[in-house]
Amino acid sequence: MLNTPFFLLIVAVHPIHSGAIRVPILHQATVSQGDSARITTFLRLLASAWTPASAQGAYDPRRAGRWNAREFGSLLARGGVTFYNVNGDSTWHLAADALRGELSRRRGAGFDMLLHLGFIYTQPYPQYSRLSFTQDSSGVLVRIGRWFQLTFVREGGLLEAAGRWSL
Repeated sequence: MLNTPFFLLIVAVHPIHSGAIRVPILHQATVSQGDSARITTFLRLLASAWTPASAQGAYDPRRAGRWNAREFGSLLARGGVTFYNVNGDSTWHLAADALRGELSRRRGAGFDMLLHLGFIYTQPYPQYSRLSFTQDSSGVLVRIGRWFQLTFVREGGLLEAAGRWSL
């Protein structure tokens, strides 16, 4: 199987930055092109609700565009997603179908957190949008900026978004 350093595929896809950004690596993990493509697709979809103009200023969800909810939902783990909000010190779990419904209806706690995380990721400042990655046998942890993380787990040979999404 062809392996490609994960960070090389991410550098060129940040939605707001012009030119390449440097991605700090916690340790240089090597993942397959398929894994890289799935995580890249997820990050691109996460940010796609925000244009450079709508991402300016304070967070306002009314300025966000629509996601491709079907494509976004196809990247979720079958077991669902666990969210953790450090600001409210709350943790909750949504079944994959429930989160897909929130994405389609554009409302709900999971939708709100993902929309906010997409906004943070589009900010052109390293403290918000710098990516770092850690891989282990169960999947890949993606850190966004200083405070946020996404966990992708391996299901049926593919990486799926599943773990604790912290905001």
